[in-house]
Amino acid sequence: MKILFAILTLCIAALSVHSQWTPQNSTTTQNLYNIKFLNENYGIAVGDSGTILKTIDGGNTWTSLAFFAEDDFRDVDLLGNDTIFVSSVNATSPTIYRSTDGGLSWQKVLLDGLPISICTTEDDHIFAAASLIYESEDAGENWLNEYDFGGTTVPFTIQFVNKETGHVGANVGGFATYSAIMVRTVNGGKTWHELDVFSFPNAAALTAFSFTDQDTGFLFMNLFNLFSPNDSSQLIRVHDFQLTPLFGDSLWMFDYDSLNFNFPDYVNDCKFFSSKVGYAVGNNGIIFKTTDEGNTWMNDYTGDNALFAIDMIDENTGYAVGEEGTILKLGFGTALNSPENFIQELSIFPNPSAEQSLLQFYLSKNAMVQIIIRNSSGKIMEEMSKSLLKGNHSLILKTSSYREGLYMVQMSDGINSISRKIVVAGW
Repeated sequence: MKILFAILTLCIAALSVHSQWTPQNSTTTQNLYNIKFLNENYGIAVGDSGTILKTIDGGNTWTSLAFFAEDDFRDVDLLGNDTIFVSSVNATSPTIYRSTDGGLSWQKVLLDGLPISICTTEDDHIFAAASLIYESEDAGENWLNEYDFGGTTVPFTIQFVNKETGHVGANVGGFATYSAIMVRTVNGGKTWHELDVFSFPNAAALTAFSFTDQDTGFLFMNLFNLFSPNDSSQLIRVHDFQLTPLFGDSLWMFDYDSLNFNFPDYVNDCKFFSSKVGYAVGNNGIIFKTTDEGNTWMNDYTGDNALFAIDMIDENTGYAVGEEGTILKLGFGTALNSPENFIQELSIFPNPSAEQSLLQFYLSKNAMVQIIIRNSSGKIMEEMSKSLLKGNHSLILKTSSYREGLYMVQMSDGINSISRKIVVAGW
């Protein structure tokens, strides 16, 4: 018995140190195509059939926001807690919708003929990429046209690494194939110039990219055949950009390094950090991780559903979304907001628990407290709400009906949230 208790205690300690990807209860079976977090607590995920999900507690609970149509959404970005931008891929009129009240109501603010990617910058400018590159300096009220792609170019992602330097990834349709194109600005969108396509290693399509600073980017490329992608990708690192005059215009010349010629997936999204850490997600349901700037990769998570997007808050905290409502969270987390603003001295004893445990805490103000217990897959096992006064409290958690395993106890006042792990053990 003592040995089992010691083993479980060591497991808790290990889980406290090492993060892991955990499925969340998204409350939907619709495909989810993008996710963005404003901070550790507040995030939005979007997908098919008008699906817009919101969390204010770091992904522990998700609420479906009402929308007046069944648009299929592909991108989302946030400008503070109240202002949300989502973009649809409707065939007739791809649209950016904006909410200025946290998702209670929505207005159309931009229409284009192509799917629209959205990006906000450090100085609260909003950029959108479709048939044109648009910019708004007034929270989406008005938009300026900054760059015309023309032809058969189809942009898919716009990213700014700081308020001055941004990139738009796109592909050009040709005879039975696609080939990569990218445009770059270093003056906050005032001017955009193409990267020299002949500097790319081949005519492969660009599927995902991430810049760690204004001069270093990681690009996943895929060699399409008869409009169909291969089941593997190539990863290159681009660097040392130089704007070079050419035939009355200017092109960005650059150097590149081929890091991986046969990456084992079609990559839909990626995120790299300057400290050599990077993540990539794709159609095989795997989250790949590198700690040596993309030279070698490990499987950080393996699932059954394709993954379409990843958003990392830092190197050890992030989210991925995909088919059938999949939301994965990296890292359990503990206090998602400062506990002194909500709950102090939160403890669970005994832990591990066989029959019941005592949840003890100090509440810093009168509040309606919601308590939710989830299993390791994110499924809600029990929830309760109690109106409590400021002061010390003790609540009994009955665990005798739970299977052995790891559970998460989350306490929230509707704005702030704090979580603790508990292990249920059979004695």
